[in-house]
Amino acid sequence: MKTLIPLTALAALLASGSLPAQTPAYSKPSGYVTQTISQGFNLLGLTLNSTEQVAGKFTVVGSASTTDTSVNYTTALTAGSLYVLEVTSGTKDGLVVEVMSWNGNTLNLVDNLSAQGVQVGNTYRLT
Repeated sequence: MKTLIPLTALAALLASGSLPAQTPAYSKPSGYVTQTISQGFNLLGLTLNSTEQVAGKFTVVGSASTTDTSVNYTTALTAGSLYVLEVTSGTKDGLVVEVMSWNGNTLNLVDNLSAQGVQVGNTYRLT
């Protein structure tokens, strides 16, 4: 009986060693987010945004809308889709606002970017 347990363990070890090895699967990275960490309290999290659709610079920053004269949002964006605008430069770098609608080169937003401190010439991206 005492020899049966080691022989069974040895047989199981030999049987598992002869099975074909599994090959690891890798996926290509789809993007990354760089976050600046400063001394003090930092909010860190996982970004679950879509891929970038449009990027540019603000030429007009209004109370409920923004304009980029180099982009035609009507042709660049898909009607009925949800888009998020992220400010990528200036003092409000990282500010995220939901886009309500668009027409031509103007985006209508939920928040007032002008009151938030976003300025003409700051860059943005739409996801």
